[in-house]
Amino acid sequence: MPSGPSTGGYLQIVAYLLHWGLFGTLSVQTYLYYLAFPNDRRTVKCIVYGIFIIEVVQTILVTHDAFSIFGYGFGNFDSLTNVHLDWFTVPVMSGVVAFAGQAFYAYRIGILSRSKMVPSLILLVSLVSSVAAFMTGVYSFQIGNVITLAQSSKTSIVVGIWCGAAALGDIAIAVCMTYYLSHRDSGYSSTHSIVAKYIRLTIETGSVTALIALLNVILFFAFPGKGYYGTPALLMPKLYANTVLVVLNARMKILGGRGVYTSTFDDGGLGGSGGRLRTSAWVGQGGHCKTCQCNHDLESLTTRIQSSDTKVTTPMTMRFGLGSEGGWAPEGRHASAENARFE
Repeated sequence: MPSGPSTGGYLQIVAYLLHWGLFGTLSVQTYLYYLAFPNDRRTVKCIVYGIFIIEVVQTILVTHDAFSIFGYGFGNFDSLTNVHLDWFTVPVMSGVVAFAGQAFYAYRIGILSRSKMVPSLILLVSLVSSVAAFMTGVYSFQIGNVITLAQSSKTSIVVGIWCGAAALGDIAIAVCMTYYLSHRDSGYSSTHSIVAKYIRLTIETGSVTALIALLNVILFFAFPGKGYYGTPALLMPKLYANTVLVVLNARMKILGGRGVYTSTFDDGGLGGSGGRLRTSAWVGQGGHCKTCQCNHDLESLTTRIQSSDTKVTTPMTMRFGLGSEGGWAPEGRHASAENARFE
């Protein structure tokens, strides 16, 4: 297999294809979020749409570089090793998106732990990673060549800090979220399925981003003259953006789909009961549960009616920091364990 710039060209093509594919996934997820959660808090919407705008800009700039390398610069090896706009699209934008994503998780951990120390430490690690990413962008712009980039000692230091701190933050988030979520499990089948789902999502998303960050730094130091590190580095911003949308969109419910737990209830003639991918209880007169035809108070099912009309909240999912802000249900007053207000 050929080495040097030609091999780097192969990997750059793969990186561009994966990058465009992840942008397509992000676009679909953002559109689904727009349709499903119009009542989320303005802060959450700003994070989601702000990240998407950044990713749109990055994709445009990356596409420009792809045409410059494989279109206008076809056959020119210097175009393969030139930094082009990668100094901005890779480290700088990755630092911004990674900080936004990890800050979002830190906020959720703060709600779960009811402590400021743990999220503050995560934010500190994320800030260090972002600052190192910005410095990497500055040094990359100054050097201007992806092959000689790893030969600079100061660049090697900041790249190590950037990717190492990013991986450390992702691992810390996965561990903390798993620990605090497991301690919020009430033991009921309704809430247990929700807790298990978010633990799985946290571990999966955190593992992917941490693995890519570690792969980036390993390739950077193991193959200093090859430029192999550019492939995972180009994917990092899109992966962070997609993980945020994956967690937020996990609250969506599929009518008639397959769920871990599905309850049947009298919906007051509003059309349909079973088959909803949701964990629900129907509230009758006096605040008693009619789902299982028993007389216990609904608070024991971890669902509390906030007002005498239709507005409902779920204490456990409010502590997750997830859910729609409105939380309004139709006349049947269904209390959904996943569709709580974002507080």
